[in-house]
Amino acid sequence: MIENYFQVSTLPKFGGGCSCPELRSFRNISGEYFRKEARGEFQREVIAFGAICITAAIPVLSSLHALSALLRALGPL
Repeated sequence: MIENYFQVSTLPKFGGGCSCPELRSFRNISGEYFRKEARGEFQREVIAFGAICITAAIPVLSSLHALSALLRALGPL
């Protein structure tokens, strides 16, 4: 036999409808997100992406310099 002991809690001033009437649709919710939060996150991601590109470009340029030096050394052969 299963016995359940629970107590129903009620929220004051909540009638079962939407708790925030100004954000009724998904479009309004996403618009609010892109207006306020997404800009700051996008700017941080652009800065992080730039740092990653610079970090990756340094070894590539170094290897191209070393390859050109190798080709210059092998040129007279």
